Amino acid sequence: MIDDIKSAIRGILSNISEDEVSSITAHLCDEVGVEGPDDLAFVESNDLSMLKSIQIRKLIHGWKKKAHLMSQLKIVQSLQVLRHPAAEHSLRRVACVSQHADWSRGYTIPWTKFSKPMMKSLENQERPKPSQRREMIRILVDDLQKITRKPSKSQLSHIAEKIVLRYPKSFKDVIGSLTIGTGYDSLLKNIQQRVYNQNWRDYDSAKRPVEPENAAQPPTKKKKTDQYGCINFSPQELPTGQTVEMLAKRRAR
Repeated sequence: MIDDIKSAIRGILSNISEDEVSSITAHLCDEVGVEGPDDLAFVESNDLSMLKSIQIRKLIHGWKKKAHLMSQLKIVQSLQVLRHPAAEHSLRRVACVSQHADWSRGYTIPWTKFSKPMMKSLENQERPKPSQRREMIRILVDDLQKITRKPSKSQLSHIAEKIVLRYPKSFKDVIGSLTIGTGYDSLLKNIQQRVYNQNWRDYDSAKRPVEPENAAQPPTKKKKTDQYGCINFSPQELPTGQTVEMLAKRRAR
């Protein structure tokens, strides 16, 4: 329960420290009376007085939006169970809401799925090795595609930005002390390329026909012995009345 509340805070305020996340969580549980992540939809601005105004607005907006979406999903599930005629219409409506909902802002990076050497490099504020970076992006994209096969560029931008804000020394695009572009352009391109490659591989595998094991092989074409006066000196079969010695004599002319 505590970890779920922390994830709900960290998913919206990705640039605050772990100590701040723990402090907010303790305050919500001990002082406000939050018992689980579902209770966060009832938190008011005066319950978060230790935060800045914009941080409070972000948290409350994100929690209420998620609660609204979850309530719609529960309605659709109940309609499906009852086989209500309106179920199909409601399902389409919620699917549309889900598609346009900015889920990427509340998405939690799967840090626990990354390798221990990778996380150790990040905690030490070191640049990960290329192989570690590729592995991290592969795991991240696999996790993202459980939500949607084709995340948009803006959604991937939010996720790349979260990663860089959490570990700027490890991922930020810099030359000396100068930040290049947004600071997360290279990471964003890596993630986009992985999504593209993964979708193309799946499409290509589905498109390619599977040949049966006992498929008949096409017949081998018979080689011509000669054509327009040119002699084939490596025929598979000798013409009638010809011998190897006769062919050698003609080749020596």
